[in-house]
Order: sequence, then C-alpha cells, then structure tokens
Amino acid sequence: HRCGIETAGGHTGLTIRNNDIHSNSGNPGDTPYLKYGMGILMIRGSSDKVDCNGYGPDNVLIQNNNIFNNEKHGIYMGPKNNQVEIIENHIYDNGDDAVQVDLIGNYWNPDYEPDPGPYTCLAGSNDVIVNYNNIYGNSNGIRVLGDPSNGFILDGECNWYGTPFGPTHPSNPAGSGDSVSDNVDYIPW
Repeated sequence: HRCGIETAGGHTGLTIRNNDIHSNSGNPGDTPYLKYGMGILMIRGSSDKVDCNGYGPDNVLIQNNNIFNNEKHGIYMGPKNNQVEIIENHIYDNGDDAVQVDLIGNYWNPDYEPDPGPYTCLAGSNDVIVNYNNIYGNSNGIRVLGDPSNGFILDGECNWYGTPFGPTHPSNPAGSGDSVSDNVDYIPW
C-alpha cells in the first residue's frame, strides 16, 4: 500500500537509479484523490498548494529502473517540475499511465488538507525529458494533464512504445503502441 518511492515538496539533485519498483497499490476504499499505488510519486507539499509559487522537484534523474505492475501510474508528477530526466527505464504493465505530468494537481489528503483540489498550475513544468525508455503494456504511455500556459511540451522522443508503428495518437494514424497525449513530442520514436 502507498508508493514504491514517494516525495513531496521541493527537492533538488535527486537520482533514482537501478531499482525494481513494482506491485504497489492503494487500500480498498481509498479516495481516488489519494495518490497511492504508484511506482514513483513526486508531488508538491501540502503547504505549496495555494498558488503556482510552491515547490516541486528540480534536477531529478530517473534512470535504468524496472517500474511495473503498479495499480496506477508508473511515474506520477504533480504540477511543479523542472529539469526532470527519465531515461533508459522499463515502464510496463502499470494500471494507468507509464508517466503522467498532472498540471491540474487534482489530489489531496483529507487527513491534512480539508479542501479538495484541484490546485492547477498550468505554467508549472519545464524541461521534462522522457527518452530511451521501453514503455508498453500500460493503460496509457505518456500523458500531460492540463493545457500548459507556458508552452511546455514534454520531450517523449526515442522511446519504444511496444510496437514499431509508434504510440497511439491522432497525429499517428498507424500507431498502435501505448498512447501519448497532446503536449508530448514523441517523434522520432
């Protein structure tokens, strides 16, 4: 129950490397706004939810991990992220997204935060790179929730999406692999 690796609030210079992160889940009856059941969870601290001036991860490297069979996302990031590099991982068979950047921030813990979200920060992420990963068998591949107001595009190039035809996306009609959302640059795969 909970997540394999969980961070909250601002931190910098974190490296997560050479781990097997798998089989994490929530408890039956958990509210969907609790972010349990992830392989890796990086969110803002509860005191940072008032506006977009809070803290989030900065200068993070996630490399050479096997992240699989988690109830929800392989990697989940809240709305504040800067210089996050996710490279050379195997992210597969997770119940939801392989990687999600949630600019809406629709999560909260009723034990500590009496008012539910969302705590939107559409200009909160910059320089998120997801390259050279094997991403397959997840409900979705890479997803950005919310429409960035700062021109943010997640770099999702050079990944294996489970098929030589690339990820599923309306701009890739032949794609049949794990899907990517808008605001993800997935070419070349």
